[in-house]
Amino acid sequence: MKKICIDPGHGGRHPGAVSGDLVEKDIALKISMALRASLEARGYETVMTRVSDAYVSIRKRAAWANLERCDFFISVHLNADPDPDEPGMHEASGEEILVYSVRSAGYAVAVSMLPEIDKLVPGAIRGVKIRPDLGVLSYTQMPAMLIECGFIDNKVGGKSLFKRPEVAGEIVAQAFDQAYRAYLEQPR
Repeated sequence: MKKICIDPGHGGRHPGAVSGDLVEKDIALKISMALRASLEARGYETVMTRVSDAYVSIRKRAAWANLERCDFFISVHLNADPDPDEPGMHEASGEEILVYSVRSAGYAVAVSMLPEIDKLVPGAIRGVKIRPDLGVLSYTQMPAMLIECGFIDNKVGGKSLFKRPEVAGEIVAQAFDQAYRAYLEQPR
C-alpha cells in the first residue's frame, strides 16, 4: 500500500490568499480532508501535515513526510490574481501543478494528471510549472507536487468550486490515482 502525505497549504497565522469570505487556509484544509477520504477509499494510506487551523512550518511539513517515509507528497493550495483590478486585464483562472524538476516522478505524474485536474475549472488549465525554490518540493525526499486548485478570487470558476470542497477533493484524488498508478506501471 502506498503512503501519500497530504499537505493543506497555509494555516494558523498564515491565511494564504483571501477573497471576501473565502480564505485559502480553510478551503485548502477542506479540499485536503476530502482528498484524504477519497484516496483512502481507493486503498492508499494517508498522512496529513495538519488537520486543523494550525501553523506548521514548511520544514516541519517536509520533515513529517520524510519521517513517515511517504511515497508521494501533495500540497493543496489556491492561487490568487496578483493584480485583479488592473484595467484591461482578464481575470486569472485555472489550475496549475508545481513540481521540483522535469526529471522528477512528480513531474511525470503531474503531466498525466492535467486532463483530469482540468475538471476543477474546465478549460483553464495553466499546466505544470518547475519550482525548485519551494520548500515543500525541495525539502521532501519523495516525489512531490503543489497543486493550485484554481484562483480563489475568480468570480466565475473559482467561487462555486471552493464552496464545494468535497468535489475538488474527489477530482484531485481521481486525477492523482489514475496518473500515479499509470506511472507505477511503467517499466524503469
